[in-house]
Amino acid sequence: MRRIGILGAMELEIAFLKEIMEIEEVVEYAGFNFYVGSYGYLKLFIVESGIGKVNAACCTQTLITKFNVSHIVNYGIAGSLRPDIRICDIVIGHSFTYHDVGKSQLKNMFPFKEKFYADECLERIAIDAFSQIELKECNYHLGLVVTGDEFISNPSRRQNIVIDNNGCCVDMEAAAIAHSCFLNKVPFISIKCVSGNYDEDSTEYNTELDHIAAYSAARFTIKILNILEKH
Repeated sequence: MRRIGILGAMELEIAFLKEIMEIEEVVEYAGFNFYVGSYGYLKLFIVESGIGKVNAACCTQTLITKFNVSHIVNYGIAGSLRPDIRICDIVIGHSFTYHDVGKSQLKNMFPFKEKFYADECLERIAIDAFSQIELKECNYHLGLVVTGDEFISNPSRRQNIVIDNNGCCVDMEAAAIAHSCFLNKVPFISIKCVSGNYDEDSTEYNTELDHIAAYSAARFTIKILNILEKH
């Protein structure tokens, strides 16, 4: 039985997946609640990591060392970094980097990686999952997810990140999870649904859009799980 670790930063991101799985127990460890259960023939370990790189990395390492997961999936909401990537579009993370760590530091210090990459098999499964969505309310994009410990609230700051990285979307967790998975040699994929447009001044959260985007990301993740269950 495959053991799939699933991380979302906030409760609104993991709530729908918790509803559709059969929860067997909740394990509290290092301050996090890990929801352990099954979905078909898959064993799932779902956790709300909290916002930010350190929380995400701690959760990822716990999933690997304590729960011995075979694959890790991160899903949730993100902000667009391109004008053609609109609200409710899906970004399948192909590569991951940080916008708040110097590129020379990433390249010249352990683990000597400027970017981390999604597992090729999981990436193909994600693309296949999108093709199975009957109602195409959104587009999907395959590309770079840029991560940092900062909520990007204005277009000028976002533009600086675009100039430095040329990414698809910005979040606060994915690169840290990819980084941890790389060190542990665990296959990883990240699915983000856009809740903020490229050119918006988003000084306040749009709660309604966040919930819609989180639900869309969860539905997409379920499609991936359905394919994984059959492989």
